[in-house]
Amino acid sequence: LNYNLNLLAVGKKFQSKGLGSYFLRKIFKNFEKSKYITVETIDEKATKFYQKKLNFKIIGKKLRFPKNLKVLYKKIT
Repeated sequence: LNYNLNLLAVGKKFQSKGLGSYFLRKIFKNFEKSKYITVETIDEKATKFYQKKLNFKIIGKKLRFPKNLKVLYKKIT
């Protein structure tokens, strides 16, 4: 069993205030340890958020019209 984070968004006026990081860290505490979580995004700002704030790694791309999604993962510890 692994987890996939889907359809998470923070409104523009609330971005860069730590809300996304706080929310996701709270969620991770409820997940089983030693499992993986994946996310998919087309947004470069979101990609950088997952990489820099939450230590996700890019593992590939998912082909979707009209843009390709970046797929990232993280091991829950």
